[in-house]
Amino acid sequence: MNVPEIRGPGNLHPGREGKAGKAPKGAPSPGGALESPDTISISPESSRQAVEMEMLVERARSSDPERLEALSGVRERLDAGELNRPEVFRKTAERILSGE
Repeated sequence: MNVPEIRGPGNLHPGREGKAGKAPKGAPSPGGALESPDTISISPESSRQAVEMEMLVERARSSDPERLEALSGVRERLDAGELNRPEVFRKTAERILSGE
Protein backbone atom coordinates (compact mmCIF):
# COMPACT_ATOMS: atom_id res chain seq x y z
CA MET A 1 0.00 0.00 0.00
CA ASN A 2 1.33 3.43 -0.90
CA VAL A 3 0.20 6.19 1.51
CA PRO A 4 1.92 9.46 0.59
CA GLU A 5 0.70 11.47 3.61
CA ILE A 6 -1.61 11.01 6.54
CA ARG A 7 -2.80 14.04 8.47
CA GLY A 8 -5.39 13.34 11.11
CA PRO A 9 -8.57 11.31 11.02
CA GLY A 10 -9.94 10.79 7.53
CA ASN A 11 -7.24 13.00 6.03
CA LEU A 12 -9.49 16.05 6.50
CA HIS A 13 -7.66 19.34 6.68
CA PRO A 14 -9.11 22.74 7.55
CA GLY A 15 -9.49 24.76 4.37
CA ARG A 16 -9.30 21.72 2.07
CA GLU A 17 -12.01 19.53 0.69
CA GLY A 18 -11.46 15.94 1.65
CA LYS A 19 -13.54 12.91 0.86
CA ALA A 20 -16.33 14.27 3.05
CA GLY A 21 -16.73 17.43 0.94
CA LYS A 22 -18.27 20.63 2.19
CA ALA A 23 -20.91 20.76 4.88
CA PRO A 24 -24.41 21.74 3.75
CA LYS A 25 -25.39 25.39 4.12
CA GLY A 26 -26.79 26.17 7.55
CA ALA A 27 -24.92 23.31 9.24
CA PRO A 28 -22.95 24.32 12.33
CA SER A 29 -19.23 24.69 11.88
CA PRO A 30 -17.05 22.16 13.77
CA GLY A 31 -15.66 24.83 16.11
CA GLY A 32 -18.82 26.92 16.37
CA ALA A 33 -21.17 27.11 19.31
CA LEU A 34 -24.40 25.17 19.16
CA GLU A 35 -27.63 26.40 20.62
CA SER A 36 -29.11 23.86 22.98
CA PRO A 37 -32.60 23.76 24.46
CA ASP A 38 -31.28 21.74 27.42
CA THR A 39 -31.76 23.23 30.84
CA ILE A 40 -30.77 22.26 34.36
CA SER A 41 -32.67 22.76 37.56
CA ILE A 42 -31.14 22.48 41.03
CA SER A 43 -33.46 21.92 43.96
CA PRO A 44 -33.46 24.43 46.82
CA GLU A 45 -32.20 21.67 49.16
CA SER A 46 -29.23 20.93 46.88
CA SER A 47 -28.45 24.63 46.61
CA ARG A 48 -28.53 24.96 50.41
CA GLN A 49 -26.24 21.95 50.79
CA ALA A 50 -23.80 23.38 48.24
CA VAL A 51 -23.66 26.67 50.15
CA GLU A 52 -23.10 24.83 53.45
CA MET A 53 -20.33 22.73 51.91
CA GLU A 54 -18.61 25.82 50.54
CA MET A 55 -18.80 27.47 53.97
CA LEU A 56 -17.26 24.40 55.63
CA VAL A 57 -14.47 24.25 53.06
CA GLU A 58 -13.74 27.95 53.57
CA ARG A 59 -13.78 27.52 57.35
CA ALA A 60 -11.32 24.61 57.12
CA ARG A 61 -9.01 26.61 54.86
CA SER A 62 -9.00 29.61 57.16
CA SER A 63 -8.44 27.76 60.44
CA ASP A 64 -6.37 29.69 62.90
CA PRO A 65 -2.86 28.44 63.74
CA GLU A 66 -3.73 27.79 67.41
CA ARG A 67 -6.52 25.42 66.44
CA LEU A 68 -4.28 23.58 63.98
CA GLU A 69 -1.60 23.25 66.66
CA ALA A 70 -4.15 21.87 69.14
CA LEU A 71 -5.37 19.34 66.56
CA SER A 72 -1.80 18.29 65.91
CA GLY A 73 -1.33 17.63 69.63
CA VAL A 74 -4.52 15.57 69.77
CA ARG A 75 -3.36 13.52 66.79
CA GLU A 76 -0.05 12.78 68.55
CA ARG A 77 -1.94 11.66 71.67
CA LEU A 78 -4.21 9.44 69.55
CA ASP A 79 -1.23 7.88 67.78
CA ALA A 80 0.48 7.25 71.12
CA GLY A 81 -2.65 5.51 72.48
CA GLU A 82 -3.13 7.99 75.31
CA LEU A 83 -6.79 8.53 74.41
CA ASN A 84 -7.67 4.85 74.02
CA ARG A 85 -9.22 4.51 77.49
CA PRO A 86 -12.82 3.93 78.66
CA GLU A 87 -12.99 7.19 80.62
CA VAL A 88 -11.98 9.15 77.50
CA PHE A 89 -14.64 7.36 75.44
CA ARG A 90 -17.28 8.13 78.08
CA LYS A 91 -16.38 11.81 78.32
CA THR A 92 -16.29 12.15 74.51
CA ALA A 93 -19.72 10.52 74.21
CA GLU A 94 -21.12 12.85 76.89
CA ARG A 95 -19.79 15.90 75.06
CA ILE A 96 -21.24 14.73 71.76
CA LEU A 97 -24.65 14.13 73.32
CA SER A 98 -24.65 17.50 75.08
CA GLY A 99 -23.72 19.30 71.84
CA GLU A 100 -20.42 20.72 73.05
